[in-house]
Amino acid sequence: MPPVLRSHTKRAAGATPTATSQIDNTKKKPQLPATKKKPQIKAPLDQAQSKPLQVASTPDDIEDTEDKPYPYVYKPLEKPSWEQARRDAIATGAHACYIDDIAQTKLTFATALYKFCKVVDDNRFSLYDASFARDLNLQRRDGLKFSYEIMPFIDSSLLPSAEPYTLPLIRNAQVLHELSMRELSWYLQGYGLPVPCSRSERIDVLKKYIGINV
Repeated sequence: MPPVLRSHTKRAAGATPTATSQIDNTKKKPQLPATKKKPQIKAPLDQAQSKPLQVASTPDDIEDTEDKPYPYVYKPLEKPSWEQARRDAIATGAHACYIDDIAQTKLTFATALYKFCKVVDDNRFSLYDASFARDLNLQRRDGLKFSYEIMPFIDSSLLPSAEPYTLPLIRNAQVLHELSMRELSWYLQGYGLPVPCSRSERIDVLKKYIGINV
């Protein structure tokens, strides 16, 4: 039997530990206490992404939100009154004993002027006849293939798209249904028509005047 060399023995004793010993050493290491993970806060989405698009529905009897008075080019005549004539007389600073006489003179003059202007307006309005354009529009159904004839406003003989109105032109039935309550009101006043309260009634009155049968 050959002699065992000591150098071999020392080298074997000082050999590196095996993989099994390494695994055992890792198991013996003290483990740190587990820390709780903070919940991740997602960035807030834009309002357009977080909420679905909602289209506001217009009720049938919604009131006009734009309190803009109709811009008359020629303001309608106002019949003179005794109260207004007396206020004008007092504004002159005359003595109290002359107020009634001055008011009566002012009222007589204002009444004569009112009657004259009314005759002029009635004759001017009678020259405008929308029946021809209305007959053409009745044959064009919804106005998509052939657009409607545009009728000027009777108080100025201007088109609705001109200043000071700047309204969308009713070229077809779809444009009429997309008008706001204020725009419908201005169209009715421009044509000298009554202005109903509800949206559907305003559209019906305009349909009859323009000549829309759809």
